[in-house]
Amino acid sequence: MAVASEEAIREVYDRITSNEQLVLLDHFGSMPIDSLMNKVKHMVLVEGCKYIILDHLSMVVSGNETENERKELDMVMTALASFCAANAVHLIVVCHINRTDSHQFLPPKGKEGEPFWVNVRKESARGSAALEQCSWNILAIEPEILPDFSRGRVRIKVLKTRFGDSLGIADVFTLDPDTWEVILDNSTQDSF
Repeated sequence: MAVASEEAIREVYDRITSNEQLVLLDHFGSMPIDSLMNKVKHMVLVEGCKYIILDHLSMVVSGNETENERKELDMVMTALASFCAANAVHLIVVCHINRTDSHQFLPPKGKEGEPFWVNVRKESARGSAALEQCSWNILAIEPEILPDFSRGRVRIKVLKTRFGDSLGIADVFTLDPDTWEVILDNSTQDSF
């Protein structure tokens, strides 16, 4: 596998950071909701961010001293959704699937030794119903599991779109192992 040279990495890093296109918040993960909202507000209102990626939501509330993680997730999603509705910002919230759907990573009965797709549903999201209720769009990233457990294809599935009417498989792609370039796989659109 090829790796970019240190000079190439430095050139890209300098290009992104020199014109203030990227703002990073480095933190452990867990933080009170008001602190998270203050940071989001700063990124949007002071730094001018139009897109924010929050990776991942459960980690934000995991270390907070709360007895009800679902209620905390409800509160943070409501605060984030309200802020996005009032401001010109697109917030991408990463959420992992819950453990009750871990059976999705096992081959279907009678199909052992064949490739299969993990089928993610809206209900698969770890946390609370607010993840679904407060989101404008929900996209799932589903891996293809190969019999030898090597990296298969990946598909993006639209689970919710508030202002559209197209749900289901959006794209299938692979990653180039050397460059990590996304390569669309248009040959399999009818095989779902």
